[in-house]
Amino acid sequence: MKARHSLFLVLVLALLIGLYAGTRYRDQHRAEQLRVARQVFSFADADIQRLSIKRVGEEASIAERLSETDWHITAPNPTIPPFHSMWNRVAGRLATLSNEHTVLESPSDLAPYGLDTPALEIEAVLSGGSSIRLCFGDVEPTQRCRYARVDQGSLFLVGVDTFFELNRSLYDLRHRYLVEDRDVPLLQLEFAWIWTGPPKEEQGRRIETGDESITIMVERASKEAPWRVVAPFQALARHEKVEEVATALQFAVGKEFIDRPENLADYGLSPAKARISFPDPKSGKRKTLWLGAAEESTEHPGLFVKILDQDGVFVIESPLLNLLPTTPVAWRDLRLLTRRVSDIKELIYTRGPGRFVLDKAPDGAWRLAEPALEALNALAINAFLTFIKEVEGDDFVENEGVQKLFESPETRIALHFDDGSTSEILLARNTEEPEKCYARQDNGAVVSLSGVAVDMLHIDENTFRSLEVLRFSKTDIRDLTLLYGGRKYELTRRHNLWVATAPENFQIKNQSDIGAVINAVCPLRASGIADTEDSSADPAKYGLDNPVLVLTITPEPSAHAEAVTLEIGGVNEDNPSERFARSSMRTGIYKINQEVMDKLREAMREFQ
Repeated sequence: MKARHSLFLVLVLALLIGLYAGTRYRDQHRAEQLRVARQVFSFADADIQRLSIKRVGEEASIAERLSETDWHITAPNPTIPPFHSMWNRVAGRLATLSNEHTVLESPSDLAPYGLDTPALEIEAVLSGGSSIRLCFGDVEPTQRCRYARVDQGSLFLVGVDTFFELNRSLYDLRHRYLVEDRDVPLLQLEFAWIWTGPPKEEQGRRIETGDESITIMVERASKEAPWRVVAPFQALARHEKVEEVATALQFAVGKEFIDRPENLADYGLSPAKARISFPDPKSGKRKTLWLGAAEESTEHPGLFVKILDQDGVFVIESPLLNLLPTTPVAWRDLRLLTRRVSDIKELIYTRGPGRFVLDKAPDGAWRLAEPALEALNALAINAFLTFIKEVEGDDFVENEGVQKLFESPETRIALHFDDGSTSEILLARNTEEPEKCYARQDNGAVVSLSGVAVDMLHIDENTFRSLEVLRFSKTDIRDLTLLYGGRKYELTRRHNLWVATAPENFQIKNQSDIGAVINAVCPLRASGIADTEDSSADPAKYGLDNPVLVLTITPEPSAHAEAVTLEIGGVNEDNPSERFARSSMRTGIYKINQEVMDKLREAMREFQ
């Protein structure tokens, strides 16, 4: 293609683009002119200083503008907090109201259009002092518009979507939340129960109806910081419990508003059951809530609430009453460890002469640093640390006699943290009830402990000993020897088949029987430890001086592994469902389930 042909095509393309752009601009300009021509009002939404919205059969909702974004409701009750963004939305939609079509210039009869009794009346007072009154009637036959009229002017049509934006109830126009901004978390809470019974004498003082109990105050420095109790005492708070209450308040939504309650007693608010106060996290203004009776007449029952300086009563769908503290210490943290386990770098456990040390390896995994064990149960270590973190005391103990017990504690758990700080958890036996004990938290407070918590915290290093008694490679077995019932059975594997070599005339009836023997003991996990040292144990005590069964597994030479032996002894008198056993793979005597012996007997039943 020649250069002049290319230049000609470029010029044609530029011309077409220019024509397209010009057409687009003309269409947009005409659309803007049409929009301006259809606009009913010439004022801006910021010019609206007062708005009145009256729906058919309802009182008018009236608000005055305080600033560019803020409003104040003056009717039906000036204590109703406004939903500022909704009032701004209505004002913006009113200022840009569009006339879709003029029906009549001077209508004489408004009844055919539903304007004799308007469905919606909006009155606006502008900054210059002038005012307008907009009325909406019925929907026109196409269902796309409604009849409307401004003051005594012409009859015209307005889109139903615009009518929807303007047709706002008081429920839409009021702020229905307990906080101004639900995205900003609460940082402080104050709570007190209120005495609702008749006056009474208690502990030398008179309690009047409406008197508050001890006030509990909790706070935190930021959303990420832990909650702390700051009154009536200083202590770390149980974060999860306080956070539940804070979240319930932050996201509660009001419903069923009664703006002019005749008698607050009808709602359990004279006096109220409880008070909650908090600084609004956005404005900082202190807000006080009075909690009343439960409201159960609807499908979703809630709680009657009244806010200080507001006349109205409303319902919130919230489990708030079930989350409130029943005692002054209910929000106090009862856990023994109030810091995170992940912050610990070393734990030193001392109980009498016994001692073990847990620490974190470079890869972050926990290990038993002292004493050295031949095999560890990593799950047991993690379970112990999890229990230390989650276990809670039954109650706090304020007693000098109990405090003295910690001068010589039975158990000491020293904690060393990554940041260089240290703390201790101490355990002391309850002298009056030996099955219970007292614990001093890592923050110094004392709690009582009972039940499984006592046993789980009084342990030794053997708690972390691996309970895997026997494990070997099943595919590498060359020889298998069984000593059982006074006979010694010897088997060897040839060409992947088991062959009996002793006693004379011993036959294997079913190859699967040998597989069942192997599967019964590999892997073999003990249910407990009877004695940690073979040398100190009395074999006769465990029936191992004359074992019920002795199994020896010899691997192929190519496996480069040693032969392993399992001895199964007598029944555990304390638990007949267990037997004692020992293995050449582990030091000590273990308890195994009787089921293992039952499986072995069944597998050898067909031996001939």
